[in-house]
Amino acid sequence: MKWLLLAAGLYLLKAAAVYGIARLVFRSYVAGRTEAEALRALSTLLAHGYGVTSDILGEFVKKRRKLPRIIGEYKRHIASLGELQRRFPERAVALAVKPSRIGLEVGETAFEASLLEIAACAKEHGVFLWVDAEKLAARDRTVPIVAKVLHATGAQMGMAIQSVHDSSVSLAEKGAYKDGNHSDAAAVRDCFLRIWSVARTFGGKDHTIAAATHDDTLIGELRLADDPRLEVQMLYGIRMKLQEELRLKGARMHVYVPWGTYRNAYGFLFRRMREGASPSALKLFLRNIRESREMRQKLQLSP
Repeated sequence: MKWLLLAAGLYLLKAAAVYGIARLVFRSYVAGRTEAEALRALSTLLAHGYGVTSDILGEFVKKRRKLPRIIGEYKRHIASLGELQRRFPERAVALAVKPSRIGLEVGETAFEASLLEIAACAKEHGVFLWVDAEKLAARDRTVPIVAKVLHATGAQMGMAIQSVHDSSVSLAEKGAYKDGNHSDAAAVRDCFLRIWSVARTFGGKDHTIAAATHDDTLIGELRLADDPRLEVQMLYGIRMKLQEELRLKGARMHVYVPWGTYRNAYGFLFRRMREGASPSALKLFLRNIRESREMRQKLQLSP
């Protein structure tokens, strides 16, 4: 009995440690569990001079019957984002949607119908709509549907393309998925800069061309001051001191703000933790956790 109690005690200690680490990572990278918490964070960032993209966490929805509830949640949230856009007309307020959450796992027809409904709502409320990058297999199915919905609705839309995936356009991002054509860091960097160059060359004068990266060396190569269309996008909670430094230097800074339940945050947080899992990245990962807490307190975002 004594040994059973000891084993149970050790198990509970380990579980508490894991739970504590999970909560720490959640607080560092997620703006809140509820829409009200997320809207407070979004409003605070806008007041400090950042553009924002709201991301309701969750992905890989495989059952059609779940889609109406999810689409309804997006449409209600878009109305709230529209109010923020009216309060901060000089800032960019956007919503991000994941194809796998709004029907791509069910089928392309379901995805297109969902995206049409969300895009029409976003247009009505004056909210920009970003379609997130996901795994390589989804990209070639997603791009033509996004283009079709863009032309059908006239909504303000953009699509993220990861530079771990060869070729393509618009929001260039380095990417946290591991299924890409490129695994070598130099190849990823070259692909990123190639996408960036294509977007700058062929993007319209009223388009936003965004680079989603936390690499300050790479950011230095983007020549942001040369073109008012250019902006840098970073994740909430990651390299927040660099975000503030760039903003104070005059760069257009945009923060991608995830929020949602612990359950829905799993995939997103797993990718963040995996990025810090290698020995070379662990020091940076731990530094970022500390820096995130300091900057959240400074900006009065959360404890």
